[in-house]
Amino acid sequence: MNYRELWFANNESDHGWYTCAECGKKIRKADADIDHIVPQKYGGEDKLYNLQCLCKHCNRSKQASLGDTLPDLYTTNKNRAIKAVKKNVAFVKKKVVEGAKSVAQSVVNKVRGDDKSKDSVAKKDSVAKKNSVAKKDSATKKNSVAKKDSVAKKDSVAKKDSATKKNSVAKKDSATKKNSIAKKDSVAKKDSATKKNSVIK
Repeated sequence: MNYRELWFANNESDHGWYTCAECGKKIRKADADIDHIVPQKYGGEDKLYNLQCLCKHCNRSKQASLGDTLPDLYTTNKNRAIKAVKKNVAFVKKKVVEGAKSVAQSVVNKVRGDDKSKDSVAKKDSVAKKNSVAKKDSATKKNSVAKKDSVAKKDSVAKKDSATKKNSVAKKDSATKKNSIAKKDSVAKKDSATKKNSVIK
């Protein structure tokens, strides 16, 4: 289907008459020119939005001009949009309602998603706090056990040192006593020997 057939297929005639988009003159299909609003020379497409019906005089006057491009695009597509809405009111209403529902649903999903993400963050924070508390408790218990072990070792060492000192003192005392007794015995023996010698003399 070429662009001319495309335009005629999508635009109804008024009892075989068409209206020139520029001057408003009524023309037959054979006398109508289908114009590219944005000229093909400048990349205008063979799409319905870029086509309009002109009489031969207006089409020749326009040639490849871009002067009325924006107003023509607006007018042509505005009219087409109005016709489409009139033809398809129910369809358009349905689409509008569906679009509104879709937007509303996306907003709801976003809100729910935010709530879920908040819950997820809260759960992560809770787990992190529990882990932190557990680590602190574990560290505290280890420190407590280490302190108790240290105190117990110190007490054990102190007891050993005390026992060693007592044994040392006891040994010294025993040795001193033995030495003292030995000295006394020696002195007594000497005195006894001296006395005996004196008696003999």
